[in-house]
Amino acid sequence: MRKKLSRRNFERYVLNRWPTFKAADRAMQPADIRACLKKSSGFDFERPFCLALDGATSGDAFALVAHQKDDAGVDQFAEWVYTEPPEELGYYDVNQVGQLVAGICQKYRCPVGIDPARLLYWANVMQDEYGVEIYVIKQNNEIMCAASTLLVNSVRSRNAAFGGCPRLAEHCGNCVKVERQPYGERLGSEAHGPKSARIDAAIAAAMAMWMTAVMPKPVDFAARGGFFTITF
Repeated sequence: MRKKLSRRNFERYVLNRWPTFKAADRAMQPADIRACLKKSSGFDFERPFCLALDGATSGDAFALVAHQKDDAGVDQFAEWVYTEPPEELGYYDVNQVGQLVAGICQKYRCPVGIDPARLLYWANVMQDEYGVEIYVIKQNNEIMCAASTLLVNSVRSRNAAFGGCPRLAEHCGNCVKVERQPYGERLGSEAHGPKSARIDAAIAAAMAMWMTAVMPKPVDFAARGGFFTITF
């Protein structure tokens, strides 16, 4: 078994201990992330974009990240990230987030990606209460390895514009590489729990980039009435 696992995964899944977080384990390197942060945001809400959500009702951050490619092929992002639920509740207000997502969708006619297996209640509320069209993105290894590769390659080539998205940059810095053969590597966290480093914005960004890659072309939201179909 040892020959089939990386050192890090051998420690984690065979020895059942969290390995030391080293630079080689990072999915994205700090220097590349800093370079992306220096690229000013050119996100244009008047152009087509995809929006994706990741997080949990409590514990994790809750992240909404939008993605689009500009005319130069640069990956542009916009973020809405909740980092701490209200103390009096202990969890995020689904209505507050639902209203935000609904407002964005109604104004810009953008598709919204979510994994209902992780956020079933949220998905139901946004569909039933706010009329948000949900596009299912299963966070399985096949999809998330492909989505993670899109984000990692963009950051590594310094083609991602993180200006105006400090939380996204922070969460990218918290990501480690997790092997999921035969599909490759996906983004993961060093540890889990209420005080662990957050990666939700990075996951949402990867999902949004995957949506952009698989959406039918041309992506003229107004002409298509704001509706798209994703086939697998």
